Amino acid sequence: MRLATLVILLLSATIVYAYAYFNDKKVEEVAANGCFDDLNESVWYSSGVLIVKITTYCCGTEIEVKKDGKEYVLVEKVVGDLCRCFCSKEIKIFNVPQDYKIKIIKEKPFEFCGTSTYGKCKNDSDCVRDGCNGEVCRSKFENPVFTICIWKDCYRFEKAACKCVDGKCQWVQYF
Repeated sequence: MRLATLVILLLSATIVYAYAYFNDKKVEEVAANGCFDDLNESVWYSSGVLIVKITTYCCGTEIEVKKDGKEYVLVEKVVGDLCRCFCSKEIKIFNVPQDYKIKIIKEKPFEFCGTSTYGKCKNDSDCVRDGCNGEVCRSKFENPVFTICIWKDCYRFEKAACKCVDGKCQWVQYF
């Protein structure tokens, strides 16, 4: 059932993309084409199509395209829990004049600098805060962690919690 739903979604996305492309319809929405191994950021322009490859978090962000005259502003917005990995996303903008300008703005995510051991867990109660300042998220099945007792402002916990995610203890940020 899930595979059929995924196939339908992929076909729908392909049809929408093809319709916009072949009808030369102005598309200012982001067409994020997944993650790539190459994390170099780049910009290409060809026949009215602007392609921007931007490095961003693999999940938890959206890229919004705004147009102001001939300037295209790409804004990376934090919309959820950020992943630990980075990916390249390809954004295509159609009907762009040759004398375009581009600007990329990246919202600064909440800066939390606690560490995670990614120890095994089955539920949130298996995960505990450890270290002198409680800045380490570890599994209760792991040995205690000892850290130097130096407080940093980025250890603030009002927007982070030590949780079990996909069977691993790790910090989860709230926005």
